[in-house]
Amino acid sequence: MQPTKSFEELFHETRPGFFRMIRRDFRCLKYLGMLVLMNLTVGRKVQKKYLACKASGEPFWLDQGNE
Repeated sequence: MQPTKSFEELFHETRPGFFRMIRRDFRCLKYLGMLVLMNLTVGRKVQKKYLACKASGEPFWLDQGNE
């Protein structure tokens, strides 16, 4: 797995300008929207698996397939 870029590396704009700021803001909004979507879909699956393991007394392993 490759290392992820920091927030500053993703959204820091070195050249000034109105349209560059709008483009940066749009990229940031898209990034945050993707985080919300991932949390609502994949996060719910992991949470359901965790609660099922907790109810049955089994250990919960994140590395296992949590689909």
